[in-house]
Amino acid sequence: MYIYKTINLTNNKIYIGQSKYNDPNYLGSGVFIKMAIEKYGKENFSKEILEKCPDQKSANDREKFWIKETNSKDKRIGYNVADGGYSFIMNDEIKLKIQNTLSGKYTGENSFRYGIKLSEEHKKLLSKSNSGRKFSEETRKNMSESRMGIVYSLETRKKMSESHTGKILTEEHKKKISNSLVGRTYSEELIKKLRNNNLDKNQKNSLYISAKNLQTGEEFSFNNSCQAARHFGCTRQRIKNNQIDGWIIETFKERTKND
Repeated sequence: MYIYKTINLTNNKIYIGQSKYNDPNYLGSGVFIKMAIEKYGKENFSKEILEKCPDQKSANDREKFWIKETNSKDKRIGYNVADGGYSFIMNDEIKLKIQNTLSGKYTGENSFRYGIKLSEEHKKLLSKSNSGRKFSEETRKNMSESRMGIVYSLETRKKMSESHTGKILTEEHKKKISNSLVGRTYSEELIKKLRNNNLDKNQKNSLYISAKNLQTGEEFSFNNSCQAARHFGCTRQRIKNNQIDGWIIETFKERTKND
């Protein structure tokens, strides 16, 4: 095991790391050192071996020593963000530091892959490489939690919708979706939220509902039978069959001009 120091020749900032082999082309894998190499170019960096260690434990200890000794966690001096050693776990402070540094840096035209279009063959290879991939319960939970609270712009939602327009699912795909939903339970709070979100929507094949009170002449209009049923406290079937006492219920494919 080797403890090395990578030096930025343009500003003298350093990075301390450890590696199993003495590879002169390997300059480090930290977030900030990789960003610096991308910015200044690999030719503007040098590397020197600080010491050789007999085992992993020794390498971890010595890496920590050199990071502390050189003060390479100070952003004015170096690119290290952790104390060193393979037992490193990012704390909230480090995560926030990295997040603030990278926020907005690689989006839009600054993205690494901006303007790159994949060929159909490449897309198929990517799809095939991920086919059958299974994630553990813990991984799925982490993936779900990482996306909680994300709010998409109207433009993004429109693009997502258009990307699925006209898409035809295979029977195998439909079966997988169906099986993935078997046994899924929802909290009362989520059920209520889903119900309320759909209450005022008018889907492609939904019928508008018009209701008129026979005695008072009072009229109501609804986006769908579900909304009308909620208003009258009955089933949607009774709405569709015009079975509300004292009311005339009519359905329309489009709203009338009076609405």
